[in-house]
Amino acid sequence: ERAMRFEAWYCSSLVGMVAAYFNSQQNAVFITSVSLLKSHQGRGIASKLMRTCIENAKNNGFEFIELEVDGENDDAFRIYKKLNFKKNKIYGRTTLLKLNIL
Repeated sequence: ERAMRFEAWYCSSLVGMVAAYFNSQQNAVFITSVSLLKSHQGRGIASKLMRTCIENAKNNGFEFIELEVDGENDDAFRIYKKLNFKKNKIYGRTTLLKLNIL
């Protein structure tokens, strides 16, 4: 079990990050945070960070990745849909998305 961060830097400033918890007992990854400065949105940075996290999970033999997203966050849904995440459960406004990677 370990936490990992995938970061994007511009000059000497952190502009984006994906934080994930890799749980080897459940053979699963849970993405806890996807953050990007507004000034760097729309440049594909979040997608690239997500793909890096997915590749890391694949390369280490994890079966799936999950994350929660606000059901009204259309921008996030578009990114996750392009990455093949599927709706798994809905809790009020929160949607649990899942990506099978094996």
